[in-house]
Amino acid sequence: MKEQLKELKSILEYNEETKELIKEINKEAKDKIEQLKEERLTELYETKELELKETIKQIALNHFKETNNKSLEGGIGIRETTKYEYDKDRALKWAKDHNLCLQLDEKAFKAIIKTQDLRFVTKNKIASVTFPSEIKIIE
Repeated sequence: MKEQLKELKSILEYNEETKELIKEINKEAKDKIEQLKEERLTELYETKELELKETIKQIALNHFKETNNKSLEGGIGIRETTKYEYDKDRALKWAKDHNLCLQLDEKAFKAIIKTQDLRFVTKNKIASVTFPSEIKIIE
């Protein structure tokens, strides 16, 4: 048993050293990440990124309005979604009149209004800009 205890002690010490080494490497990596963030992800560049994306969005939406083209340079795209606006009280009254529910089930109601024209529902198409994971510019 003494031999097994010696072996176990040796393994426990080795494992503890390994855990400490891993902690040290993790701390160094975290420090390096923080340093990179401070050096490279400055407020200036983050602000500039947001400004450029907003400018590109406006240009892309204007281009889409003029040409109806949803695919733009660099992989920028336009996605259209429909947003439904309605008076919830009138929608609930309509649902009750049609014996659909005692409480408005908005999910079911939204599915229904996609296929029916109800006078109190306004359908608004909304265009949004999509960015690719890699921007490709053709020279």
